[in-house]
Amino acid sequence: MAFTNSVRLKLKNMTRIIVALLFTVVFIGCKSEEKKEDQNNTETPNILLITVDDMSQSSVGVYGNSVENITPNIDQLAKEGFRFEHAFVNYSICNPSRSTILTGLYAHNHGSFAENGIKPNVVPITRFLKEKGYQTGIMHKEFHYQPMESFAWDEVISNDSIQGSRVPKLFKKYAKKFMVSAKEKGKPFILVANTADPHRPFATRDKNKYPGGTGEPFEVTKLYDSSEVEMPPFLPNHPAIKYDEALYQTSVHRADEMVGAALEALEEAKLSSNTIVVFISDNGKAFPKAKHDCYVESNATPLILRWPEKIKKGTDTEHMVTSLDIFPTLLEYLGMEETPKFDGKSFKSIIDGEKQTDRNAVFSEYEYHTARSGEVLPYSSRSVQTKDFRYIVNFWADGKKSIEPVIRYSQAYEVVANSEEKNVEEFREFYFYRTPEELYNVKDDPACTQNLIDNPEYASEIKKLKALLLEELKRTNDPSAKAFEEGTPDAFARYIEKMTKKGKEIKEAQLHKPT
Repeated sequence: MAFTNSVRLKLKNMTRIIVALLFTVVFIGCKSEEKKEDQNNTETPNILLITVDDMSQSSVGVYGNSVENITPNIDQLAKEGFRFEHAFVNYSICNPSRSTILTGLYAHNHGSFAENGIKPNVVPITRFLKEKGYQTGIMHKEFHYQPMESFAWDEVISNDSIQGSRVPKLFKKYAKKFMVSAKEKGKPFILVANTADPHRPFATRDKNKYPGGTGEPFEVTKLYDSSEVEMPPFLPNHPAIKYDEALYQTSVHRADEMVGAALEALEEAKLSSNTIVVFISDNGKAFPKAKHDCYVESNATPLILRWPEKIKKGTDTEHMVTSLDIFPTLLEYLGMEETPKFDGKSFKSIIDGEKQTDRNAVFSEYEYHTARSGEVLPYSSRSVQTKDFRYIVNFWADGKKSIEPVIRYSQAYEVVANSEEKNVEEFREFYFYRTPEELYNVKDDPACTQNLIDNPEYASEIKKLKALLLEELKRTNDPSAKAFEEGTPDAFARYIEKMTKKGKEIKEAQLHKPT
């Protein structure tokens, strides 16, 4: 039977509709497979924690570094994620700070004060998540997370594999390899990706004068000169210090390239959409009055989180947060209700747009230097900072005891220790001996150059800050609380005597000897 033209037209249209439907089904199926591949075959998010070593917050472009385009990858991460303007670490040397990030506890509670390990009963996030089915990994700095069995690493990508963690292409290669391995197993992962930069030795133009003591590479894509950087405002003006700062900024730029390499690995593994990225530094730059201290430059850190479509883009300029808060925040994002005990608390609701009323102050502690002799020496300090003021108590500062500079091989420390220029001598006298108490108007003087502790105009502010600090010391069972509350030279001396004995025990427990 012959078809009429109208019938033929109807059949033709039906054919088109069927073809379109089939194409749509195939397309959706492909997208579904692509999404499935990108989601690691699990709805549970991955965690990529990227830490840079000894990088001050002020060194990052989005936090105000005046050096043009110094950190393009970190700046881009900030645009794609959520950035905290007032973020701090609670301890300004490697082991204790990194252990705080992964445990949510102050050093006096997790137990790592120097190069010793955390207490046996402390549960880091890596061990906690491994028990929930996560694949755990670390890139470099594994010696700063001790004892290693407490952190429960499935894979350790050591210094030897990635040449000191200062070569971006190797960082990317091994990060991607770990991510793909977890993906193939259908497991979520947590990877702690640690760069060595901008830790000393800095990348330098003068390899003979400043050789890398660990055989680390010096290759860089950009080498900064003194004319391109500014003097660190917390240090005395001296050309040798400014030159040292230029080398530091060169290492900051290379650290940024390492961050970019880790993020590229995530993209190439097709895991970006289901991975929470956290970026942070362990402490401030390795210069006097920064690392190994309780000043703003010691503790202020860049802190950025990114999780596409789950963490909104933005910047918080109101709340004060610390590294204590990272572990509890991540667990809230993972929806885990049964958690270890923390000294910090989640800031997820801040990112979600809510206010937390008790985010007006942050606290930091410092207890020990490890001398070249191997002695663990107490230089006990505590501090509290609001947006306007920072108060510091130095239990060790008795007018006689001199602090031992920690980074002895650096140019900046050599200048501070030996220069006869008047401005350097004045700085040295205070830096080496301090005073039992310090107060700084950090709103006007973030470099902490003018100690206001004896100014009667600030008596009420000092009283308020000391009350805040004492409350926190008591809340977290800080061993210095009793001495601080008593507030006498004798009480301070007894505390230092107690910590000196404790230092001998810590020396015996050292797992990563100083060099």
